[in-house]
Amino acid sequence: MRLRNPQDAPTDTERKILEQYQSQLSSSQELQPMVEVLDEQQILYAKPIVMNNPLCLNCHGTVGTQVSVEANALLNSLYPEDNATKHQLGDLQGIWSITFAREDIVTYLK
Repeated sequence: MRLRNPQDAPTDTERKILEQYQSQLSSSQELQPMVEVLDEQQILYAKPIVMNNPLCLNCHGTVGTQVSVEANALLNSLYPEDNATKHQLGDLQGIWSITFAREDIVTYLK
């Protein structure tokens, strides 16, 4: 996983989901959202983020070709530990991950 911001590092559960998505992507399977029960109180929803738009490469592509020197300088000033470049179209960039309280879901469904 190439992070832009170390504060956004995946949890153990999110890392396992990312590994599943990467495995599915490597075997040309379609990636679908996942739901994981974390414990009796929390449910996690995850959806993959795949580099499927060439515009994404303006910040996540190769520096000097897709990422301009100016954009790279700005990214480095904001995220000195940035490792979220060198991606190509079709790469798994990460996941959207949202944790819900089980009681909130039950209340919503009523």
